[in-house]
Amino acid sequence: MVKAPLAVLAAAVLTLSVGGCCTRKKPPATAAAGAAAGSAALDRDIRDGGGQTTMDEWRVAYVVGRPQGWQQLVGGVHTFRAPLPTETHHVAVVPIEAATGRIVPDVPVTLQVLDSAGTVVDQRRLWFLHRADYYRYGHNVAVPTPGAYTLKVVLGTPTFARVAAAAADVPALNRGTVAVFPNVAFGR
Repeated sequence: MVKAPLAVLAAAVLTLSVGGCCTRKKPPATAAAGAAAGSAALDRDIRDGGGQTTMDEWRVAYVVGRPQGWQQLVGGVHTFRAPLPTETHHVAVVPIEAATGRIVPDVPVTLQVLDSAGTVVDQRRLWFLHRADYYRYGHNVAVPTPGAYTLKVVLGTPTFARVAAAAADVPALNRGTVAVFPNVAFGR
């Protein structure tokens, strides 16, 4: 009689101890903690190799770094896209809603890299990219020589629908903007 209840109790204790009950494991990160970490990483990247400005309802940030590869869908299959030999740098652009600090998805983003004479040396439609710490738009670019260039970032109107109480409501971010960053260093 006593053996059956003891066996059940022993099984329960074993299950709880293996399953993690009463251990001091670190709780999973919350969405707020993840957002704060992403914001801190973006601030660090801007400080180390970028800049930012506020235009209308937008805060626009950029970061210049070494060329990067990424996974992209080709025929429904994720395929690695390595940097091309001609690509000299990666430029990331982060469009942010100034009022909330949120990174904005579904924004058509075009980047122009201009030389000191104002000639476009590279132009790209940027991909929306996932990175472990924050979302961004980016692409690799090619500049002819190291030096200072101007970045012209054209943000289109976000393509996502917006919740509204009435037809007359003016949605947030109802138009894009243009941000210009002069004297951006492109080293080797």
